[in-house]
Amino acid sequence: MVRFTRFKDCELILGRANRQLQHNRSHSVQQDFSDKVRKHRQILGERMVQERRNDNYAVILYDKLIVNDQVYKYNDIT
Repeated sequence: MVRFTRFKDCELILGRANRQLQHNRSHSVQQDFSDKVRKHRQILGERMVQERRNDNYAVILYDKLIVNDQVYKYNDIT
């Protein structure tokens, strides 16, 4: 487990590690999200796939879904 003080350092390490371990299935490097954020990302991921099938630009950043420059956040209530 590693903790970075700068987000840029974290992105640099994650990018390099994923390129180096691209063909190695026994090791991986990824960010450690809370259970709540993981659940939100899973649900938003399903929506992201739908949006991409409709030829929309869609990405997930933490627990937010961005579709064509509009930000959507998962809501437990609705």
